[in-house]
Amino acid sequence: MNILSARSPAFEGMFSNKMVEHETGIVNVAGISKEVFNAILEYMYTGTCPNLSIWAAAILPAADRYLLTDLKDICEEELIKQGLTYRNIFDRLKLADLHSLTNLRSKCLHFFVLELEELLKFKEFRELTATHPNINIEIYREMNAMMENTVIL
Repeated sequence: MNILSARSPAFEGMFSNKMVEHETGIVNVAGISKEVFNAILEYMYTGTCPNLSIWAAAILPAADRYLLTDLKDICEEELIKQGLTYRNIFDRLKLADLHSLTNLRSKCLHFFVLELEELLKFKEFRELTATHPNINIEIYREMNAMMENTVIL
């Protein structure tokens, strides 16, 4: 418990206050797969995260949930490094929106504006803008910013 508390403010709160986890020494990790939680534990104990290229998108929400800022940043960097495609842009933008990932959000919005004509054809676009209406505004702002930086000869 000491390592978990030292590495995560969320675990520190669970184990230092009069919460169920403090009394029982047991943490309920509902909604996180065994593989993801094992990767988080390994990161907390060793400072490394195996198979990050495979698990970054799954690990990131759990890292955010347990306030593991360094791991969250590492996951964001990995997702940026992997690049954006028509297949992953919608999930990546949702992830960036839900977990306040400024760098990934910026890359996604830029990609969106560059590929907007094509992305408008996807049903995922309609679903995304329906469930995350603020993204419409962000796309519009990114379009304006790009237009302001465009020089017409």
